[in-house]
Amino acid sequence: MTSIDLRDALTKVSIPYHIFQGETDIVTDAKEVTAFLNTCSNPNITCTVIPDNGHFPSETAMNEIMDYILKTAK
Repeated sequence: MTSIDLRDALTKVSIPYHIFQGETDIVTDAKEVTAFLNTCSNPNITCTVIPDNGHFPSETAMNEIMDYILKTAK
């Protein structure tokens, strides 16, 4: 499996960028994502950790994602 490290790119994002992170994701560890966001000084980056979900979101998680998109698209 390859490893892609997006931390450097994310620190340079100049538009709002939201990460939906599965709490039990084994591809990208939620603890690593939240630790990065706690030290990243980019206010454009936000994150929602979705409980009891991995890399592929459940139907409940997809509903949460779609609700977020619909709210922020207004």
